[in-house]
Amino acid sequence: MDACLGVDWGTYSSKWCYQDSIGRIVVGGMWDSRVWRVGDSLAMFSQSRRYLGEKGVAALKRKLIHDPGQAFWEGERSDIKASLGEAVVFSLATLLLDAAGKLKSAGVDFAKAERIRVRFSHPNWISPEAVAALQCYRDAAVIALSVLKAGLADADVANDSLAVPLTAIKQLISARQSHAASLDRFPREYEYKAYSKCAMGVDDGVEWNFVFESAAAGFPYLAEMEPGLFEGDITPSDAKFRKILVIDIGAGSTDAGYMLRTIRLDSRTLKPNEPILIWMPAAAALDMAGTWLTDQIYADWHQQGRKATRTEAEDYKTSGVTDWYSKPYVKKWCDDVASHVAHYIAGVQDNMRLPHKPFLELVVTGGSSAVTPVKACLLDHVKEALLARGIGSGVVDGTTVTQPYVAALKQGGYSETQMAQLAVSLGASHPRMVDLTHYDRL
Repeated sequence: MDACLGVDWGTYSSKWCYQDSIGRIVVGGMWDSRVWRVGDSLAMFSQSRRYLGEKGVAALKRKLIHDPGQAFWEGERSDIKASLGEAVVFSLATLLLDAAGKLKSAGVDFAKAERIRVRFSHPNWISPEAVAALQCYRDAAVIALSVLKAGLADADVANDSLAVPLTAIKQLISARQSHAASLDRFPREYEYKAYSKCAMGVDDGVEWNFVFESAAAGFPYLAEMEPGLFEGDITPSDAKFRKILVIDIGAGSTDAGYMLRTIRLDSRTLKPNEPILIWMPAAAALDMAGTWLTDQIYADWHQQGRKATRTEAEDYKTSGVTDWYSKPYVKKWCDDVASHVAHYIAGVQDNMRLPHKPFLELVVTGGSSAVTPVKACLLDHVKEALLARGIGSGVVDGTTVTQPYVAALKQGGYSETQMAQLAVSLGASHPRMVDLTHYDRL
C-alpha cells in the first residue's frame, strides 16, 4: 500500500489530508495557525476551539515571507520565548502528529505503509528574496518529519489541541538540524531544475517533496472531472488536453499558475499511456489576499463603532453574507487580484495551445474565493488579457470558471467554501498526482 499525506501550512489556518492507493481518504480538521506559549510549552488549537491567550504569535508564514532575511533559528521572540524556526517546526510537527493520531484512530497505520510520501505545499516563492523563505520552510519541514515515526516526547494531545514543552522542540531541532543543513540549498535565483533537486528527498524511509500551491489546488478538480483517466482507464478518445489557470486565494498570498493536462503516448505503439501535467512558470506570489480583506472589514467596523474581533471579521468574510460586497475596498481587492492574474496570463509563453480550443478553465480555490465577486472579476480580466494578446473571441468567449466540487467531500457534508479551503491539501495528498513536467514555453 502506498500512502500519501498532503500538508497545507497556512497563514490563517493549516490542514492535512491523507489518501492511499486502496482508495481511503481521511481529511484532517482545520488548525488555527497561531502558536501560543502556555507555561513552558508551545501550544496550538483547532479553529473550532477559538482559543485566545495572552502570549501568542499569528501568521508565522506571513512573517517569514515578509522578512526572509531575518534570523530563523537564532534569537527569541518576546511573545512565545522561542525563535521563529522553533515555532515553525512546532507548527508543522503539530499537523504531522495530529495526522498520525487521527489516522491510527481510523485504523490506518501510516508508519507501516510500503511507501510513505509527505507533500508540503508552498506559495509561489520564486523571487530571490522569497527563495530564502522557502529554504527556511524546507529545513523546518524536514526536521518536523521525524515525528511521524518517533513521535515527540511529552506531547500532550487533547480536545483538538496540542502542547509540547519547548525543551522537546529544541531537542528535536538539535538532533536533526545538521541533517537538514546537509541537504542541497536552494539557489538565490529561482531555476526549476535546481529547485526540484532541493524540493524532494527521503528521510528515515519517508519520501518528502514540495509542490506549488497553485499546482496542488487545481488537481482535485482535474481528477474529479476525469476520474477514469487518473485511475489508469485511458482510451484513444482521451488523447485530448485541458488548459487550466489555477488561482489560489489564501490568507497571506494569492498564487496563480497555468497548467496543461495532456496524455503521454507510448513511444512504440503511440497509444495513450498516462496523464501528465505540463507546468508553466507560475506567477510570483501576490501579497494581496484574504488577510488584507479581513483587515478592511475590521477597520470598517471599528470606524462604525462596532465592537468585534478580527476573528469575527474573518468569519464574516467567508459567511456568504453579501451586503458588504458593494464596499469600495471589495472592488479594489477584486481588481488588484484580477489584474495580477491577468498580467500573468498575458505573458504565459504558450503559443501552441492557449490560442486554440479547448477553452481555458479557471479554478479558483482558497478560503477567500468565497467572496464571490472576485470570480466574475477574474473572468473578465482574464478574457480581456487573452483578447489583448491576439487570441480570437471564439476561444476567449468560452473561458469559464470551474465550480469546485469533490464528491468525497460533498458526501461528507463539506460546503463549497470548505472544499475550496481544502483543495491544496487534498491535491497534495492525491496518489495520482503525477509529476509535473516543466516547460518554460510551448
